[in-house]
Amino acid sequence: MRKTSARVKALLLTAAWMQACAPTVAVTPVVEARRPTRPLVLPARYDGDPRHLPLSVVAVPDSDARFEYRYELSYEREDLGGSMVLAFMVFAPAFLLGYPLGSTKVTAVATLTARDVDVVVRTYEATAIVEQKRTLYHGDSLSDLRIRALQAARNNIEAQIRLDEDFLAGLAGEPEMRREAP
Repeated sequence: MRKTSARVKALLLTAAWMQACAPTVAVTPVVEARRPTRPLVLPARYDGDPRHLPLSVVAVPDSDARFEYRYELSYEREDLGGSMVLAFMVFAPAFLLGYPLGSTKVTAVATLTARDVDVVVRTYEATAIVEQKRTLYHGDSLSDLRIRALQAARNNIEAQIRLDEDFLAGLAGEPEMRREAP
């Protein structure tokens, strides 16, 4: 019975440690994703990797496009102390057991701007912050954190688009979808 209890405790401790290593993602505004009620294609100026575009947005080279999608990234690294403190931490038992040495944070701010001629009629913005703790055994991969932040911001913009899809479809010049009575 004692061996089982010790194994359960070790398993729970390991699970808690692994959870502490997992990155956390926070996105604002909080928008609930919903199913699309219609197909939607928004041609937008965008000169980045198409994997980071919301599903409804298609990159076009046209400078007269009614939509523009862009994002900005920022990186922040926080350490618990200077180099002398860090050297001491390597030998402290808590850090040898996986206590965090610091954290890395990547912030992605994505913006979709809708224009009618030269007038901005709507702006959709999403901020995604991905943070990961660093330990002696688990470092940070800025590429992975950056991709997670960009995906979270992209998905949030898509959710905002779906909340306003009838307006955006009209602005994009798509015909109105007819719904039949049940």
